[in-house]
Amino acid sequence: MLPKGTASELCCPRFMFWAKSHFNLLKIAGNDIVICAKSKKPVCVYEAFYKIIHEAHIAVAHGGRETTYSEIICSILLASSILR
Repeated sequence: MLPKGTASELCCPRFMFWAKSHFNLLKIAGNDIVICAKSKKPVCVYEAFYKIIHEAHIAVAHGGRETTYSEIICSILLASSILR
């Protein structure tokens, strides 16, 4: 999302109005997090998914879809067990 007062030639004003009415920026620990205006829940952006999948794919030495999926599940379970 663009900071207030910043213009963009990449999208039309109609889209900008739609985005501003459906999403808000929330600053947490110096990071801007996009949240849904209605439910106040964070929105996960495509880049976050890509980073997780890419790191798992590299970790399994390009092992394929099922191996990468298993690596993602294991890393999520490991992270959740550490945080408990």
